[in-house]
Amino acid sequence: MLCNLLDWAPTAVEVAGGEPLPSTDGHSLWRELQGYADDARPNTTFSELGPSRGDPPSRMIRQGPWKLYKYHDNTPPALFNLADDPEEWNDLGSADAYAAVRQNLLDQLYVHWNPEQVAQRSAELTRDAQVLTAWGRAVQPLHEDTLPVADVEDVVRC
Repeated sequence: MLCNLLDWAPTAVEVAGGEPLPSTDGHSLWRELQGYADDARPNTTFSELGPSRGDPPSRMIRQGPWKLYKYHDNTPPALFNLADDPEEWNDLGSADAYAAVRQNLLDQLYVHWNPEQVAQRSAELTRDAQVLTAWGRAVQPLHEDTLPVADVEDVVRC
């Protein structure tokens, strides 16, 4: 069973007996957690990373036993058969024997992926976080939920 963090909210809603979420990319795990097959659940999941520490954006697709990830640069894709190689020691991304699997996964990987947009949005979020961090340092806002941190020597054990 493949799952994604996006699956937890629909699962929690279903377990609680609530109405399905109106618009979500996640799928409830509840049937499978109860031991039943759920043919409606996709056998594919994606993960996406924005650029960090000089790396370009990247995206991963997992489908069945296969995991492929690709950076948005000239680096070849990495491909693993997780059933045979769960620790990802043997990269099959350049192996001719897996060309059809690789191409199928790459085709799916690029369907809804816009690496330039990912890089732009990541830069915006980083800039926003930097602004908020600078504001917090300058203003040091107090909040009713904020408690002073006790000095270690002031802590008394009961």
